[in-house]
Amino acid sequence: MSDDLLVIRPGVVSAGLIETIKIDYHGSKVPIWGVAKVSQGKGIVVTPYDPSICGVIQKTLESGGHNCYICKNVVMVNLPRFATSADKDRAVAQVHKLEEDTKIVLRNIRKKARQQLSGSEDEVRKADKELQALTDAYVSKAATIAANKVKTL
Repeated sequence: MSDDLLVIRPGVVSAGLIETIKIDYHGSKVPIWGVAKVSQGKGIVVTPYDPSICGVIQKTLESGGHNCYICKNVVMVNLPRFATSADKDRAVAQVHKLEEDTKIVLRNIRKKARQQLSGSEDEVRKADKELQALTDAYVSKAATIAANKVKTL
């Protein structure tokens, strides 16, 4: 979550804004930086290592609300500068979405761990309480990180 929050900076357009977006590449979800070089000029330029995936990258970015087009073997992304309170609101909403996604991941980990608990009823109950306390601690940490990021926006 912390890595994802680093790219959210109103007032600044950076290539990091799209580097962590995941695309479908040979059946796996892979961040763009894993399949392409992302650089910044007048806009953001995504140069895939495999030019045949330009269309996949373009569709993924467009579904995320980015204005982009393919020029030769690169994907060009035009990003306006953050200038309004609506842009800040979008950045805050993105932070909250990342926070919620993190909480979902933590709950799924807890669910899988609960399924693997075995032993006597007392041992399972004790382990479940410890698991819940650990989950609560990480959920709280995610909320604190998100709240601090919102304050900096």
